[in-house]
Amino acid sequence: MIVCTEIEKRVDARFSTGPISFQVERGTVTALVGKNGSGKSTILRMISGMVHPDAGTIERFGQQVGEREWKNQLAFIPQTSKSFEKYTLSHLAAIYRIGFQTWNEQRFLQLVEQYRLPLNKQISQFSGGMQRVALAVLALSRNSKVLIMDEPFAGVDIESQEWLRNEWLQYLEEDPERAIVFSSHVPDEIKDLADFIICVQDGKQTGYYEKDTLLSSWARFWAVADLNVVRNMAGVHSVIQRGPQIEIISSDNGQTEAAMLAAGFEITMKQPLKMAEILRLLIQEREMEDDA
Repeated sequence: MIVCTEIEKRVDARFSTGPISFQVERGTVTALVGKNGSGKSTILRMISGMVHPDAGTIERFGQQVGEREWKNQLAFIPQTSKSFEKYTLSHLAAIYRIGFQTWNEQRFLQLVEQYRLPLNKQISQFSGGMQRVALAVLALSRNSKVLIMDEPFAGVDIESQEWLRNEWLQYLEEDPERAIVFSSHVPDEIKDLADFIICVQDGKQTGYYEKDTLLSSWARFWAVADLNVVRNMAGVHSVIQRGPQIEIISSDNGQTEAAMLAAGFEITMKQPLKMAEILRLLIQEREMEDDA
């Protein structure tokens, strides 16, 4: 659906993004994960066509359509509403109506009424959360094939977050050919929404993962065992002595458990790792590799 191959973009004299390579499949949700300033927004802007990569290629919909057509098929929700603040929602709808053949007026009016958005009030006068909802309404009022969102929950209240989640699920359910790409640095958002995870750090791609595989692979063990033996076993990420037992973190708990049992060690407890800890460990692992 979308294939990015070795794309790069120099942002300024001190920071560049890339090379980045990944693809977005139909019916999936892909999350770009990283700290603030890691390059996530630049990648999304390249995908959406708002900026052009300095190197590499982006193939959209198999390049079977022209630029005007694929731009009609991509809906983008930016991280900030700064470019929209001087307009009313009514003005923005008129711009979208002219600019996008995929505009759905009936859907727009339905969402405006459902979430009680004022049509003739400047976006700058909306609360921060309502600004985000208004931009989401504009994007969801287009019959697009790919929805791209930059930090979609930033500044959004709990009730509006729940609404956005439901709308995104409906967006995918309405058409199995659709896909969603979003950026986030919040583990719960990633765990709840993503199918695939792309980790980005300092502008570089550090990993591409299937979310369920990550969650099922990483685990913490407590065991009565020899620390020096366990640290060299398959899948072991780290080992710490905790009194008479050792605490083991594994990135492949199946292999680690099998190796410990084969060695005759007693496993006293096993717990899956939470998404927040997995992401933290992946980032730390990359930082250690860069420092080496």
